[in-house]
Amino acid sequence: MSLDYHLEADKNLSLNHVESALISADWKDIKLTGNVITGWAPGFLIHAKRLEHPESIVCENTRGLAFPKYLHCYIRAKEPNSNDVFNKFLESIKQTSEANFLVSFQFETLMFWRDDKGLHRA
Repeated sequence: MSLDYHLEADKNLSLNHVESALISADWKDIKLTGNVITGWAPGFLIHAKRLEHPESIVCENTRGLAFPKYLHCYIRAKEPNSNDVFNKFLESIKQTSEANFLVSFQFETLMFWRDDKGLHRA
């Protein structure tokens, strides 16, 4: 069984920030090409893309956050019990960037969000 997560971020989260966070969280086979970065960790795959033009947030529950989306990360979890790798990645993003972001399960259920008060878990 696989689970699909989506990270939607404002203009302050760059692909370089994502790359740094992936490296810090011990992800493997990280490839940055143009406006896309990919990588994997035990139980996870990631495909992140910097958008050429901002889009609206798709997540249904935004916890009051409203920002144009400049970066979208698709994260597939193949092992639902491997959250340590995922949490380490999010903590690394928090440390490397001031960006606001949302992480949802299939755009429906908000799992995490980052605002000016820090990283929160739903």
